[in-house]
Amino acid sequence: MSKPILLIVDDEPDMGEFASFAGEVTGYEVITMSSGKDFQEAYLLMSPDLLLMDVAIPDIDAIGLLEWLGSAGNRCPIILMSGHGDYMLNWAKTVGTDLGMSVIDTLSKPIALEDLEKILTEIKTKL
Repeated sequence: MSKPILLIVDDEPDMGEFASFAGEVTGYEVITMSSGKDFQEAYLLMSPDLLLMDVAIPDIDAIGLLEWLGSAGNRCPIILMSGHGDYMLNWAKTVGTDLGMSVIDTLSKPIALEDLEKILTEIKTKL
């Protein structure tokens, strides 16, 4: 049985490694990108089962990525994360939902490893 694919985008290397570790220990095949452009290219090359996206990355923000994902017909669930507070997370979640996507969770940084592992495990059982 193949592992579900978790595609992560976060411009902070430490956070990308942290999220990647959590994904690997919970049984995902993990692909981590540090830019929106790289994320878009990776998304088009594979069929991810779950997206974990930072709300604020330099080359394109989560709103731009959500709009792009909507135009690409994305149907896989999305988790949004941010160190910029709940307002940004809630706004991005609303945009994603309004575009017809399943934004299933929002996480404020810093994120506890056990919390991220729990969420990823719960989602994996539903994939």
